[in-house]
Amino acid sequence: MVLYITSWMKQIRDGNYRTIRRIVNLPEIIANDIIDCFGITNVLLGKSEGSNSDRFYVELISKDMSIEYKNDKITIMKNSESPTVYSMHIVNPFQEIEEDD
Repeated sequence: MVLYITSWMKQIRDGNYRTIRRIVNLPEIIANDIIDCFGITNVLLGKSEGSNSDRFYVELISKDMSIEYKNDKITIMKNSESPTVYSMHIVNPFQEIEEDD
């Protein structure tokens, strides 16, 4: 499974710019897990178009959220009064999984 983390700037109605951050090409179950973790006020769920129409994307809409990719692990963080963290490991099916301590 290949995941893409995209980020771009978009001018919104009031003339200011907003950063759009997405994780693209997600299976439905993982996309729904992310929505369950952060809620619909922080993350939008969208369905991919075209040849990957069975895949989904999540868009981070809260300004206090960040995405970190390190060592085949994607971590989504929401920094607020009660921090929330969601992480997923990207695993090659032929690779042994190492457990975190």
